[in-house]
Amino acid sequence: HPHLQVWVGDRVRPLRLLFGAVCCLLLIACTNVAGMLLTRTAARSGELAVRTALGATRWRVVRQLLLEFALLAVIGSALGAGLATLALRISLASLPYMPRIDRASVSGLVLLFALVLAAVTTLLFGALPAWRAAQADPATLLQSGRLRSTPGRRQHRLHAALVIGETALSFVLLVGAGLLIRSFDSALHSDLGFRPDHMLTFRAFLPVQDTPERIVQFHDALADRLRAISGVTAVGGSFGMPFSGGNMAIPFTIDGKPTTPGEHPIARLSLARADYLRLMGIPLLRGRWFNPSEDQLQSTAEPIVINQAFANRYFAGEDPLGKTLTTGVNSPLARANAPKPHHVVVGIVGNTRRLSQSEDIQPEYFLPWGQVPVGPLTIGVRTSGDPSAMLETVRHIVNQLAPGTPLYRVRTMEEAIRRTNRDQRFQAQLMSGFSVVAAAGGCWHLRPAELCRRAAHA
Repeated sequence: HPHLQVWVGDRVRPLRLLFGAVCCLLLIACTNVAGMLLTRTAARSGELAVRTALGATRWRVVRQLLLEFALLAVIGSALGAGLATLALRISLASLPYMPRIDRASVSGLVLLFALVLAAVTTLLFGALPAWRAAQADPATLLQSGRLRSTPGRRQHRLHAALVIGETALSFVLLVGAGLLIRSFDSALHSDLGFRPDHMLTFRAFLPVQDTPERIVQFHDALADRLRAISGVTAVGGSFGMPFSGGNMAIPFTIDGKPTTPGEHPIARLSLARADYLRLMGIPLLRGRWFNPSEDQLQSTAEPIVINQAFANRYFAGEDPLGKTLTTGVNSPLARANAPKPHHVVVGIVGNTRRLSQSEDIQPEYFLPWGQVPVGPLTIGVRTSGDPSAMLETVRHIVNQLAPGTPLYRVRTMEEAIRRTNRDQRFQAQLMSGFSVVAAAGGCWHLRPAELCRRAAHA
């Protein structure tokens, strides 16, 4: 659907995966219902033969069975809709964030889908056994004195096909749940590239009419005040801090390296303060990081720092240090027709995961935020103790520097990481639940007594 990405954001793929799992579970349920209808019809073959002998037409026998099956389908659909409504109300508060999740409900369209599915299941798996039962010769059954017939070879084959199909679908769900759990476990133990412990992160909602000079002065003063607090070991900030929301990618060109037509190199951009590297604990592999004099609005220096993934992709076999890049990111003080700045690569840092623990490492480059204070700066405060205990002190300092300025996106870094894992955890739990239900359905369908009876019949 063209608007699907707008409605649910980046949850399209997980939703499709879960929809496929639900379809498998529905097919397993339909298979169980089909087996039950076949068994029930076979057990009533003698009764139906008596009705036919007493004058009932074959169509009347078929109609009676279909009505019974339809009644069973309606009752099952009503119970299923009721349980779905109750489960949705109970679990809605614990579901991970998703666009439009507040509008989730068992709507009329969902009920219509359930009824149509029940009707199709009834006609598909009920019509054939009903017609075959009506076709049975009543004289043969009555002469043999049997009021209950044993399943024939064809019916055994149909049962076997249903069992094979149900087992295959159950294995699909079990394998899917296993893969999701394994993926989730791998993500939990992946290397983030920085230290997430003992760090409180937040943003200050500054007035939109503030000038770049006032914004930079506010954050400089805030960082100085926060460093003076007892128990604070590091303070830093960045627009593009990992797990803080936002993912800005800006194209660039490498000076002196021609590009082919249609090629547009692009990488993630982070605007970071001079104190950012120490705060995050990101390793400096080569060169240097920004110094405080470069992290100023009036600075004329044009340094750029890249991560190892950037160096591997765009400078394979070369020394990136000293190379120049043109990014098009300019100071807000620059005039409108100012030439694009040429940034010199001064350092290479380690790779970090920015959006989730399971994402692939992306090329990224850093510019001094003080030169380009155009994005909402995420402040990080690393403490020696519980970072959450520092929140009230932070609020008090911010209110002193800019009265009435609210804080938002306030969370510890570990909490922010857990929030990004909620989607994967929810998917793994849901798939595990589906696989357990599917396995339980398969065990019911292949209950030991039934297997013994079939073995004795064979």
